[in-house]
Formats: sequence, structure tokens, C-alpha cells
Amino acid sequence: MPLSIADFAAYRCNWEPKPDNLRAIAAELNIGLDSLVCVDDSPAELALMANVLPEVRALQTPRSGQGWLQLFEALQGLFAAWRVSEEDRARTDSAARAKSRAAAGAATPVEPGSLRHLRGFDLELTVRHDAFGDPRSLELVNKTNQFNLTGERWSASDWLRTQQAPGAFCVSARLRDRFGDFGTILVLVGSMRPEGCAELQQIVLSCRAFGRGVEAVALDWLCRWADVGCVSGRFVDTGKNAPAAKFLRDLKCEWTGDGSWRLTRPLIEVSAKAVLDDTGMRVRSSDG
Repeated sequence: MPLSIADFAAYRCNWEPKPDNLRAIAAELNIGLDSLVCVDDSPAELALMANVLPEVRALQTPRSGQGWLQLFEALQGLFAAWRVSEEDRARTDSAARAKSRAAAGAATPVEPGSLRHLRGFDLELTVRHDAFGDPRSLELVNKTNQFNLTGERWSASDWLRTQQAPGAFCVSARLRDRFGDFGTILVLVGSMRPEGCAELQQIVLSCRAFGRGVEAVALDWLCRWADVGCVSGRFVDTGKNAPAAKFLRDLKCEWTGDGSWRLTRPLIEVSAKAVLDDTGMRVRSSDG
């Protein structure tokens, strides 16, 4: 099938070093370098890539028909998705909208610690409290690397056991702005504790929604919906999830040892209020 330039979410056509171009593409798409693959016919270029960016998978183009079949099978194993979600289909469009958002945001000076540059974006967050049955919830949990509390991956049977545990909940959030729909970008999974605290097994946030404060707003919604006075959980450093660690530090959570943390409802409310005041974000429940 012939491809046009519009089919590509990001591209670089220049004489710059290929590692530099891949760094730029990863930054533009807000993805990790380990999500990229370099295919080249030059062993020297592939050796350079392996030396400079070892996170990038480097594959050489073959010289035989059988070799091409093996290459395509390797790429299929890396990228094939047997179930394509609504968010998957919209990803290229999402990247194009991200450029429009960046251009609009650049027109307003960014103040340190403030999200006022987003006030004209008409942000709307729709929260769903019964999201275990939405396939996108498990998909997002298993695909998210940067904003991820533990790096844990769940099979379908793990997910079912989690759902059946006493007091279990799964909250998801969908984000829109005046440029379009981000889709489902956040999932909270955990259980309610008898002492009036929500214990989180996982928080994941899509990199497409970074820098908008939705994680604090979603935690505030959870506290109000469940009527709990605190949120707790465990953090495991995976080497990739620095954004999740920064979020917990910024909210001034209490660390209680072995990676365990605890946030009181007043701290969450203060952070969420600052986001809502700065951005004018509207928050609603999918139940109406």
C-alpha cells in the first residue's frame, strides 16, 4: 500500500547523524528510545547506533529474499497489534494535533510551576469509575513505561483476579481539548481499605497527556467519589518511570519505607485546585 507523508507521525529527512534524528523523533512523540527501531543497510551506521543509543533496536536490511521475510517477521513481532483500538487508529492524528497544541502553547509565556498557558485549550476530563471492563484500561497499564508506579504487567487472568478482590476499583479518564480527543489517557487501579484509604496498585498516564495536571485532578476525583481521606501505594524504580516519581515528590507524599508512599486528601485537593484554577479544566463523570 503506497504511503504518503501524512501517514507518518514524525520524520527527519536530512544529513544529520541518525542517532541525533532518533533522539529528536523520540522527544517530538514523547516516547522512550526503547520504542524505536533503526533499519539500515550499513553495518557502520548500525554499529554507531548500537554504541550511541543502545536502547534502540538495530536491524540490518538483508541481501536475499529469505532474509527479507525474516526481517518482516522480526518487525511484525515488535510492532504488530492483533487488536487495534480507537486510540491506535487516531495516533497519527494525535501527533499532528500535538504540534498544533505546541504552537498554541508557545504563544503564551510559561510560568514556572503554572499551567496558565493551557487556559485557552478548553480542557475537559471525563472520569469513569467502572473501567475494569474497558479493554483500553489493561492495554494502557501494560503499554505505559514513563508514568507507571511499578512497571508491573498484568495478564488477562491477573486483571480478572484484581477485579474480583474485595473493594477493588478501576478508574479511567479521557481527555479532550479544543484541538481534539486524546482518548483514554489515565488509569487508576487499587482497592479500598477498611481504614478509609484508597490503596493504589497502579497509576498510569499516557505520555500524550503529560504536563496538564490530570493525574492530580483524577486522584482528587477518586477521593471525592470514594469518600476516602488518603491514597497510598508502592513505587518501584524501573529506570524509566521518573515522571511518576516526580509526581509523588511534587505532591509531597509521605514515604513510609520499602518504596511505600501515602498522600493525604488535603494535599491532593491543594494540587488539584491549582490545576483547575490555572487551566479552567472541566471535570465530569461518564455517569453524567
